[in-house]
Amino acid sequence: MNFAVFKDTLISLLSTHLDPNVTITPKHITKNNNNKREAIVISIKDSPIAPTFYLDNLYNDYLQGKPLDLIVESIETLYQNADFSISGEIADFTDFSKFKNRIIYRLINRKKNESLLSDVPHYIYLDLAIIFCALVETKDNSQASFIIHSSHSDAWQVSRSDLLELAKENTPLLLPPQICRLADMLKELQPETSDIGELINVDMQEPVFYVMTNSMKINGASTLLYENVLLEFANKMDTDFYVLPSSVHETLLLPISEKFPSEQINEIIREGNECLISPEEYLSDHYYYFDRKQNMLSCG
Repeated sequence: MNFAVFKDTLISLLSTHLDPNVTITPKHITKNNNNKREAIVISIKDSPIAPTFYLDNLYNDYLQGKPLDLIVESIETLYQNADFSISGEIADFTDFSKFKNRIIYRLINRKKNESLLSDVPHYIYLDLAIIFCALVETKDNSQASFIIHSSHSDAWQVSRSDLLELAKENTPLLLPPQICRLADMLKELQPETSDIGELINVDMQEPVFYVMTNSMKINGASTLLYENVLLEFANKMDTDFYVLPSSVHETLLLPISEKFPSEQINEIIREGNECLISPEEYLSDHYYYFDRKQNMLSCG
């Protein structure tokens, strides 16, 4: 069964299994870094939240031998467990006052997201870009977010600078920074997920790399923007340091006192981008340098 037939068959089977009040819509979705994926979106009338299932993942499961009826069953289970409601406090998407304290920022690659940037309020930051999102809470207390497009800011009548000031205040409060030794983080991971330890030859007795992310460990590279976080780390280490953009979710910090060859750092970043992360998680392909005397991050 080829992909097109799989998609049509899956939608047909889901239509007979799910509640007749739902709508199943095939969509082409553009993800971070302009990665285009095919998906099905299951929506229910009058709900602003609709679960999305990416067809490439489901088709790979099918090619690996998973029966189609089990794929349908797994989607049905996820749909039945999905919370289609959001907190009543922010159910009105047109009321900016409900979102004001939940505006946050994200860091993304500028060049790979030119299409997105043409449609969202943003700022250029080095060779990256700062975009804005709003965190929303569902009634089961889980969190989701949506990217703020120009249509949102126009409807809310808020400027780009307004969003930046709010995000500067909100993001560190809602998603506080976390910095730990890479070796400590790897100890908590399953062995099969710790390939990065082999890639950079981490010595568990003398770890030199540190991981910086946020409390959710999602889009944690934005912690690079938090006021004084980099300076406080530099002062604690008593040295300048390199920043390795390992993904949009976290960065690696390497004190220059470790005398690690800079050309090897870029090689680590490139290999990590190729082997350890998905195209959607890519942030950059070179290191950055933090100078504590100038309190400034620059491209390496």
